[in-house]
Amino acid sequence: MRKISRNVQLTNVEKNLAQPLKIFRIAAVSYPNKYILHRKTMKKLLATLAIVAVSAGSAYAGCGKKVASIGKLQAYDKATKSITIQVTQSSDSKQVKKSVKLTLTPGSKTIGKTTIDKLVGKSLSVVSEHNKVDLVIPLVASK
Repeated sequence: MRKISRNVQLTNVEKNLAQPLKIFRIAAVSYPNKYILHRKTMKKLLATLAIVAVSAGSAYAGCGKKVASIGKLQAYDKATKSITIQVTQSSDSKQVKKSVKLTLTPGSKTIGKTTIDKLVGKSLSVVSEHNKVDLVIPLVASK
């Protein structure tokens, strides 16, 4: 590739390739403040968009911490729709060997045909999130 200088004759193809470069150099030299201002504005815009994207993503993120507990159902309060479980095993070490009060929600499901009020005093497994029951599984005693 030949260097562009004033003494060399350029072909049409070379002139077409060199034309955009000349325009860019003229614009950068003629308006240096405008070019720098444009770069700074673009940096600010991209930084702002990056911050918004990161913060919006974390705002919609859910905790998703599910706690599985095994124990005996001590009480069921129909008025407050809550259950109390004496936990023997749990994925959360803070709940082991304690009574835990959990709230039933409209989305709470019970596996099997039994209702929760018939499970008082029996062993069961509960999957919960933030002390709200997701799933109740009655456990069958081994023979």
